Amino acid sequence: TDVEVVERVSDKTWEPAVFNLGQALRRMGRYGEAAACFARCCSLDPGSHAGYSALGLARHLDGDLDGAIDSYHEALSRKPEDPFTSEMLQRALAEVVTYPPAMEGLLGGVGGAVPGGVRAGGIG
Repeated sequence: TDVEVVERVSDKTWEPAVFNLGQALRRMGRYGEAAACFARCCSLDPGSHAGYSALGLARHLDGDLDGAIDSYHEALSRKPEDPFTSEMLQRALAEVVTYPPAMEGLLGGVGGAVPGGVRAGGIG
């Protein structure tokens, strides 16, 4: 698969191609595979904010809010003035449910809903 090939890439000169593949996979809704590409970009070029920001978005779209928040923070530590990443971090933080996942069922939530109409999960 594409991700298996990406995992074998070790030369930094391939980072732009891996990044573009990740963008294509994200646009096709293959968020997990896109995240794998962006994670490889981060390991190939650890100083680049774009890889971490894209990894955050892929994780966010895949419903991994904790992973998205971590990635957005990593991106902002490299480029604090990035407006896109700042906005996406705010959105992810707003989506984080204040109740532990184990409490959802006890609180009367159905299908991921909790009191007050807040829903667990990603953006959508």
